[in-house]
Amino acid sequence: MDAFLNPGMLLGLAGLTLPVFAHLLSRRKYDVVEWGAMQFLELGRETRRRFRLEQLLLLLLRMGLILLVVFALSRPWISSRLAASWAPGRSRDVVIIIDGSSSMSWEGRAENPHARAVQWAHDLLDELQPGDSVALLEARDLVRPVVIGLTRDHDAVREALDQLPPPGGSSRLTDAVTRAAGLLRAGEHLVRDVVILTDLQAGPWQSGRTDLWRAIDEQLAAAPVKPGLWVADVAQRTVDQPINFSAGPIELSRERSVPGFPVRLRSKVQASGIVTTVYRKVFMEIDGQRLDDRTLTVRLDPAAGEMTEVAIDFEYRFTSPGSHLASIVLEADDFPADDQSHTAISVADSIPVLLVDGAASLDPALSETYFAQKALSPELNPMPLVRARSILPGELSKELLAQCEVVVLANVARLSDVQIQLLQGFVSEGGGLLVTAGDQSSDEFYAAWQMPDQQPMLPARLVSVQRGQADPGQSEPGPNDGDPAERDPAGESARGVHIASDSLELPWLRPFRSENGGELALVRFTSWWNLELITGKGGQKPSGPPAAGGTNAIPPAAGQVPPGQPVAGSGGELEVDAPDGKNTPVVVMRLETGDPLLVMQRRGKGQVALLACPLDADWSTLPARTDFVPLLHELMFQLAPGGTGRNVEAGGTLVAEVPRGFPFDSYRFYGPGRLELPPVPAGTMEHPLARLDQTDVPGVYELRFRDQTAAGGSDGAGEGAARERGSGADRKPGTNPRPGAGEQVLERFVVESDRSETDLRLLNEEETALLSASERMRFISKQDDLTDRVLHEDSRVEIWPVLLFLFLLLLVGELIMTRRLVRGGHHYTDEDALPAENSQSAASPGAG
Repeated sequence: MDAFLNPGMLLGLAGLTLPVFAHLLSRRKYDVVEWGAMQFLELGRETRRRFRLEQLLLLLLRMGLILLVVFALSRPWISSRLAASWAPGRSRDVVIIIDGSSSMSWEGRAENPHARAVQWAHDLLDELQPGDSVALLEARDLVRPVVIGLTRDHDAVREALDQLPPPGGSSRLTDAVTRAAGLLRAGEHLVRDVVILTDLQAGPWQSGRTDLWRAIDEQLAAAPVKPGLWVADVAQRTVDQPINFSAGPIELSRERSVPGFPVRLRSKVQASGIVTTVYRKVFMEIDGQRLDDRTLTVRLDPAAGEMTEVAIDFEYRFTSPGSHLASIVLEADDFPADDQSHTAISVADSIPVLLVDGAASLDPALSETYFAQKALSPELNPMPLVRARSILPGELSKELLAQCEVVVLANVARLSDVQIQLLQGFVSEGGGLLVTAGDQSSDEFYAAWQMPDQQPMLPARLVSVQRGQADPGQSEPGPNDGDPAERDPAGESARGVHIASDSLELPWLRPFRSENGGELALVRFTSWWNLELITGKGGQKPSGPPAAGGTNAIPPAAGQVPPGQPVAGSGGELEVDAPDGKNTPVVVMRLETGDPLLVMQRRGKGQVALLACPLDADWSTLPARTDFVPLLHELMFQLAPGGTGRNVEAGGTLVAEVPRGFPFDSYRFYGPGRLELPPVPAGTMEHPLARLDQTDVPGVYELRFRDQTAAGGSDGAGEGAARERGSGADRKPGTNPRPGAGEQVLERFVVESDRSETDLRLLNEEETALLSASERMRFISKQDDLTDRVLHEDSRVEIWPVLLFLFLLLLVGELIMTRRLVRGGHHYTDEDALPAENSQSAASPGAG
């Protein structure tokens, strides 16, 4: 006997004491009352010994009955090929794992591996018995339970197989094996198997991770029944390293824009397996429509033992507001799943900004917000990209904050406690805040600002005002000061401090670098605030020259980030995880002295930025530069809400702002393939949200009106009906209204995938031997072998039917023995009583 399927039932062995207690109670001695006639009923010594022996045998029979019942309920099993041959049609629990990675889209044969895996699974289901339990898992970036738990409803499993989304991303086969082992713990049958249908790509197996496989082996060994692991090669590729071209993830200059404003997309074309120079076409698509004027041809040269990468850049200006999808698509190859990358972009009518002037003047040109107002909302432009409104500090109110998305405090000296609380709530709910420090600013005022979670509101403290190399009495630098020999090409004095061009590393700042024709490095600063970064609750880190890997270090470009380094994400997203789990401030612009010039940090749902100088011409020549206008626009877009959250990693949450009274039952999230998922209400009554947490399948998702006639979109790009347009009063500025008659999609999202699947190397013989060591798993290459070996190569047999048969035999024996004791006891009494009576008569002749 090898083990028990229900070992907990062995606790029933305590019931063996019940017959013993009953036997002992039956032998209890009572007080003896002498009665003359009873002497004739006493048994002889031999008869008494025989009676006790039969009682002991009856006790053992009753204990044996309990023992057999307990052992049968605990379901013991043995390993015996001979016994297994006499037990055909054994029930089993099977977990089917289908590799859902992009490599399963290989089109080197008439049928791709993913389609073959689905067919192999169907054939296996056809061979299973009706009582067999089946579970279905899909190994992607995350392990996805396609069928929840083990089920005997094979038709439901077949239906789920036919509705699997197309392959994409990477696969976590080791995690899938761990998940399958957990499911089989709840199994009911002795025979348990895990069938993995994959293309034998080496990467997902992590054969070199001995620690990982040791943990998996321990988990499998701890199970009541160790399951069999079967790995079926559904691709049967003959080339170990086929040629593959893939599109890398898209890096956006911003996720939020307005019509007519440029959005820059950066990505990479990757090639593996090439041995000669190859030219490949790259296309750009907007909302699924290919743009003929956005086509590139890239040259890919082979690199020995390495993957070839070529950077590509596109720029596009959206013409209409709404939620849009931008795609980079490669010329098709044999692995189409990784030939395209997507990103979601929100385009608003305009960005409403509130400028709070901290040093108003009767001469408008001398006010703090004069240049910012002109740059953001020119008077001659009836449809500005940013709708800026300038107010005095005392006018800041809840009503004005509700109408804007970004607040700029321009050299503001004081605000009331009520106004500070309003700004705290504004940032917590997703608004953007820019504080520009000038001669009216003080650390005493700003240092006391705190968020509701008691974190400092600003990312840095104002320490002291620093002076540049200009003349001490000069407060407003101009283009004609200084020695002509020291002037830069624009005619400005070279004296003063400039911006370090190499500090402009974020995607939205790269166009302002000197090598890209930007002029920010030519801006001269005569004064600025020394900023001290706040790295934790109540803790500060002194500012100074950048330290490698430190908090003050300039963040590297996206895509070149060492693992674990806290840097800004793609698209200028500034949510950075520090070791203590809190967001850290990010220095996005720095002066040549090493002092931070612009620091940004996520607070609550919004972002806060601190600029170490004002936006007027008092301390710098920034307003005189042509980059002032686009820089200010870029900064407003980065601070505006909605700049993040539309492009998330697998397993992330999709959140869309919806109008009040939104009909959640009439809308659905449509994902890759035929995924159709209901939105979950979230947010508040004033700001309702539609949320989706089930994002384990990478690809494009759309929130749109539920289409009662369509089965769903393909890659999230299906058509949907629409409802009436919501009024502007029902939504925040910059958000999409309810779709009208001409609108198809309320919101688009992209769930990013892991791109490690671009390495298509297969398992070699050494790696296969490591994985199959100690009969951990067995590999199958033919479809017929899958059903034959899985269903027949198992020698485990349950012996509870034998135990129940023995129980019946003992039960019959117990009945016979009980009847014998009852009837036999009277027989012994009659036989023994008669001789005793005769002997008494002989001894007493007068008796009678």
